[in-house]
Amino acid sequence: MLLKYTDDESKVYFHRQPVSPEEEIAARKAMEICPVEALGDDGE
Repeated sequence: MLLKYTDDESKVYFHRQPVSPEEEIAARKAMEICPVEALGDDGE
C-alpha cells in the first residue's frame, strides 16, 4: 500500500516510495490533487 491514513484517519501520507510504474502514476496524481501542495518531489 502506497498511501496510509493516520490512526485517527485525519490525514493521509506516503507509507513508502512507489516501486512500479502504476504506483508512480498514482503518486503523481496524489501530488497534483493535494489541495495544500504539501506533497512534492525532491528529484531522487
